[in-house]
Amino acid sequence: MYKTLGTLSFLLGLLLGTAFGAETEPPGVPYLIWDGHRFARTPEDCRRDVRWYRDLGFTHSLIGANLRFENGKSKSAEMDGQLTALFAAFDEAGLYAGLRFPWDFDAFPGTPEERIASGVQLAKNAGGTHPTYNPMHPDVIAYYTEAFDRTIAHYLKHDEGKRLQWFLIGTERTWGFPKSADEWHPQAFEVVCRAAREDGVLKEGESDFAKLSDWWNGAHGHGRDWRLRKSVEDTILKQIPKAEFFVDPNWAVKIVHGFGGDWTYIDGDPKNIAFAVLRLEAQCRPAPTIHSTQLIRGSYHDCILESNLLSICMGADRLYHWGVHTLEPGHEANPYYRQKIEKTPEAEARLIEELRAKRREKEPALRATGRLLRDRGNLFRDWKPAGPRIALLTGVYGGTETLHGLMAGHLPFDILREQSDRRANLKTYRCIASAKTQVSPADYADLLELERLGATILIPPGFQVPEGQPALAKAVVWEPEFMLPKPVTGADGKPKTPKAPALSPSEKRTQSHLWAKTFRETFHGANFKPYLDSENFDAVLGAFEYRGVQVAFVVNDLRKSNGDAGGPESRGVDNELELLIRDEREGLRARDIESGEELTLAKSSEGWRVKLTVPAAWYRLIAILGPNEQWTGPKPLAQGPDLLEPTATREAAGVKLAWKLPFADWMGCDIERYEVLRAEGDAEPVSLAVIPGRIMAGPGGVVTEYLDTTAQAGQAYSYRLRTLTPLRQMGALTNVIRVK
Repeated sequence: MYKTLGTLSFLLGLLLGTAFGAETEPPGVPYLIWDGHRFARTPEDCRRDVRWYRDLGFTHSLIGANLRFENGKSKSAEMDGQLTALFAAFDEAGLYAGLRFPWDFDAFPGTPEERIASGVQLAKNAGGTHPTYNPMHPDVIAYYTEAFDRTIAHYLKHDEGKRLQWFLIGTERTWGFPKSADEWHPQAFEVVCRAAREDGVLKEGESDFAKLSDWWNGAHGHGRDWRLRKSVEDTILKQIPKAEFFVDPNWAVKIVHGFGGDWTYIDGDPKNIAFAVLRLEAQCRPAPTIHSTQLIRGSYHDCILESNLLSICMGADRLYHWGVHTLEPGHEANPYYRQKIEKTPEAEARLIEELRAKRREKEPALRATGRLLRDRGNLFRDWKPAGPRIALLTGVYGGTETLHGLMAGHLPFDILREQSDRRANLKTYRCIASAKTQVSPADYADLLELERLGATILIPPGFQVPEGQPALAKAVVWEPEFMLPKPVTGADGKPKTPKAPALSPSEKRTQSHLWAKTFRETFHGANFKPYLDSENFDAVLGAFEYRGVQVAFVVNDLRKSNGDAGGPESRGVDNELELLIRDEREGLRARDIESGEELTLAKSSEGWRVKLTVPAAWYRLIAILGPNEQWTGPKPLAQGPDLLEPTATREAAGVKLAWKLPFADWMGCDIERYEVLRAEGDAEPVSLAVIPGRIMAGPGGVVTEYLDTTAQAGQAYSYRLRTLTPLRQMGALTNVIRVK
């Protein structure tokens, strides 16, 4: 019933040259893919994969350093051929390549006993199958740097288009700091102390364990693997001056030249991603951040799309996806990947249908994100968080519920993590909230000074004033952990925190609303009222400033679950809300950025109000303009492409509709779905069906036919057709097509 347009040549066509051309710089908020090309084997496979990724809007794709070398040469000519073909495909499509190079010390010379004695390993014992190497030892640094250098040199021989620009160095190794000095081997301890003295953390001859631990674990200090990363990055920059480096703070937080990233399972709740983005930004500041929507567990269309939108709303600079092997075109040729079952024709058919079903469910969300970043990425890159904002003094990984309450209550906040960060930025805030009952003397001195200057300070119950210091005169009490299980006394007399009860999705939503309502009332009572606000707790509101104009980015978080079970069946629901603009200026205007339409404002006692409908798992972008201001940002979204030469013919199975398209290559086109309208006789056609616009099997393509099997023999019909883009913009209706 469906067929592709044209042949599967790799010529990019007119539209690709303008939208995704090789000479075009990637838009703001790069869109990355984690584990692509898993099933690519031949040059044709590589082209197929790259076309598919580019069609989804990805600007970068990560490839694994799974080649093995001897004396700088690959041990597999076949792998070299695949690498050449892959880089050629990247170059033709204008896609950039990333390289994942794990922590790999398997061939490190010497026996475990020799490595321990020389300080190459941190601990006194061998450490099992994965020994804890000393990332500050010169031999460890040299070994890994040289291996990476040889690998990059080999890859560059195959990268004529200079597409290799992005690197993920090491994953899933914590470089844990031994819990006590007794666990160290003396030689390893001396190597670490020597590095700490070079950094000024320890004085000559000093070996303070507490100071070492803080220096080792601090996000931006030069402890732990900082020296190792810097050596590798400096080496790569000599070969690739524009290289960028990604570090995953879940495992190692030492950012040198690059940006920090994280990945989080959605598990049916897109806010899991939003929480991690907030913590990530706090941890990585001032470096950029990147975040992932995980594509395996709990991640289906609406959840994927919403989590991506929330990541942007929370300020993530880049997005990436992993677990994409469930969607790759080549997976159909290997449906048993990660399947430990008997291979039979029936099993293979079932697995292939499951893969296609996952694609139908997930691909549109990826493509919609890619199109949004293509059309709005520069806006997201250049806008800045708008004030007023709360400075939140808290731990990086603690207080998820607190973040939830602040975010859902539309209380814009920034986590100020380290003391150096706070000292540089604290004085720019007029509202400061501490989530801790005890702060450092330096922080407390700042709070006293800021209160004197008129800032509002919020403190938790039991807040402790440092010894010898005066109490805050006007502090407001808030309870950032009022819904957490309270500690109880165990049988041993020590305080213990009981395990929180498991909650259904509706119970979680009720809890979320209670947090948001309570925090909102507390902060409003302390006279903190944001410029852009809403009483709808099923939406997340981001307030930004772009070229002097306030912009509201509203993400719909209202969802409906299947039998209250949540998970993959969670679906978005249209959401009605009223946006409050606390602005007393007369003649204020609100403009829908995507449609270009002016919205109706109603005067209120606090400013202006505007009513909005946010579609399911979707967003609204609103610019707030003064009486003499003009919007100079992105133009309204383009409507769907027109369909050419539509025809309708009778067939034994029904009426066959066919059409042509205004471009020469399917990859990168703005067609996500088609709407088919039909009427009996000469009446005006009404909606009959919405069908996929894409072929999701094999190499992919665009649908150009539809068979209406419900058409009755002998009945005359009138048809019209139109396209719908990934960003939900409709194309023009075709002229009426009649069939007798």
